[in-house]
Amino acid sequence: MLLKEKINLPKYIILSLAATLIFLGFSYGDRRLIYVILSVYLATLINQALLVALIWSIIFTDTPKTRALRIKRLIKITSYLLSKVIILVLAIIAGVHFVGDKIIIALLNYIVQIVLLGLCLRRKA
Repeated sequence: MLLKEKINLPKYIILSLAATLIFLGFSYGDRRLIYVILSVYLATLINQALLVALIWSIIFTDTPKTRALRIKRLIKITSYLLSKVIILVLAIIAGVHFVGDKIIIALLNYIVQIVLLGLCLRRKA
């Protein structure tokens, strides 16, 4: 199933960009902080796409009958999880390196993006 069938994309894009613009307002023109917020936002979008794919592969995929297919499914799920963690950790490390304590603004934006994703998921996909 395609990602656009799982998420109400127009609603998500509008709310997501609005929230990010609000958090960009807290940067007070600091270029490095703006770049960090946008970088963490990009990492957040990739992370959330992986999250939706992970949830759908766990919940809505039938359990394979053979051991080989179960192992293949487990490897797929593990790769999704590792990719999510690596992307998020790299974005946070880079953000801390460039702006130090101000990374909290980008992290708060990340938390708001997770809530918005939950609000924009289609119940019947």
